[in-house]
Amino acid sequence: MSTQTPQNLSLSDRFRAALLGGAIGDYFGAPVENLKTMRDITATYGRDGLQEPVAYDGAWLGGDAPSGIG
Repeated sequence: MSTQTPQNLSLSDRFRAALLGGAIGDYFGAPVENLKTMRDITATYGRDGLQEPVAYDGAWLGGDAPSGIG
């Protein structure tokens, strides 16, 4: 497997990477999306905040679409 830098990635590889990055951000951000402050986050997830993936019901099923799609 060769190592590729952003300069030599194809347009389709860049597009896939952007979609994957958006999906990952949506997945990890969904549990804290409606928590407005760090105080809200620590009240919900403890002093250190969210440290690992958590099960979150309704991230996309509640009408939110990933990366603004839909």
